[in-house]
Amino acid sequence: MEELIPHLFTKYLEGNCSDEELKTLMVYFKMPENELLLKQRIIGELKTKDISESEVPDLDNRLNSIYKNVQLYIDKDKVPLTRLWTGWKKIAVAASVVLISGAGLFYYKQKNNAGQLTLASLHAINPGKNAATLTLANGRKILLSDNVNGLLAKQTGVNITKTGSGQVIYLGVAQPLSPGATAIPQPGNIVQYNTISTANGQQFNVILPDGSNVTLNAASSIKFPASFAGLKERRVELSGEAYFAVKHNSQQPFKVDTKNQQVEDIGTEFDINSYVDEPGIKTTLVEGSAKVSAFGTETAGQIQNGSVILTRSQQSVLTGNALKVKMVNAGIDIAWKSGRFAYQNTPLQEVMRQVARWYDVEVAYDSEDLKLKRLSGSVSRYDKVADILNAIEYTAKVRFKIDSRKITVMPGE
Repeated sequence: MEELIPHLFTKYLEGNCSDEELKTLMVYFKMPENELLLKQRIIGELKTKDISESEVPDLDNRLNSIYKNVQLYIDKDKVPLTRLWTGWKKIAVAASVVLISGAGLFYYKQKNNAGQLTLASLHAINPGKNAATLTLANGRKILLSDNVNGLLAKQTGVNITKTGSGQVIYLGVAQPLSPGATAIPQPGNIVQYNTISTANGQQFNVILPDGSNVTLNAASSIKFPASFAGLKERRVELSGEAYFAVKHNSQQPFKVDTKNQQVEDIGTEFDINSYVDEPGIKTTLVEGSAKVSAFGTETAGQIQNGSVILTRSQQSVLTGNALKVKMVNAGIDIAWKSGRFAYQNTPLQEVMRQVARWYDVEVAYDSEDLKLKRLSGSVSRYDKVADILNAIEYTAKVRFKIDSRKITVMPGE
């Protein structure tokens, strides 16, 4: 349904929506997680109005008033937005956003002129892409975004293939190597490990030798045997974040190791967020069940361990030696896999860490208290960084300054 929203919103403003389309739009925007998207749509429409800034005093309050009125009517299941909109057509710019005609460039116009975005900055900060680096058992590195499709390498009887959709698949089927591919020596029964890693601004999908599907988020890596044949268990190592759709095999358990934690599949789809700059390791169960075991550090001569069985929509959080479980909206935590940022009363600091990884930027704060501001909403991970910052600006009541690849968060006005 998300793909329809921009089209329906435009029809709504033009007064051309059918009753069924209006109902669809209202139901969508009633969801708290879509607050950011609604504000983006309002902002986008405002930016198309060719009216000088001087005609629009007190822009911040005007935009906030528009949003509150629109939300009020949505809550009441009424549809007066086209009439509401005509009363605001003199609002040329969404608060601090100014459209510069012909260039497609807009900037944050702060009262102290501190937040101006340059054309170079906007062009340099792009959304992430499907890319990664594959490191073979012999140390050879393959840049997956730069390689042609087909067979990349062969090791321990497994063929490593890259598909046209940008996915790497491990297949235990013997076939001749294509030109340029590498045959890896097979030294007896020594397990050969491969690693797939993403940098900031990258994500990638891989089908492991057992058929399990793993999607890596930005700045993440997974280390795994090139073949699981003959092994008692399928053990992989994760750094960063990944979504696992595990092919269950009770005779050969699937385990994911992260720092101080192990997750064992029990017929499962789950997400693990183990970034070192996050306060804890989050494991979110989407389907099936999984066993999460935590291995604590030694404290006063004792080692505190613990394990829990997660079921659907449960999340474990390992912080230090404490392993806690809670019910969550799993869709929020795995939205990245579908190309979205999603938040639910999320601290701004956590939001900006995600932005930093995906857009490969540095984030700084004018004051520590700004990190604690809360944000709810959902936006596309493939929007321009300025569009996302603009939506955050109105929701979290902050301002942004961009200098090259550094984003500074400042108090709103």
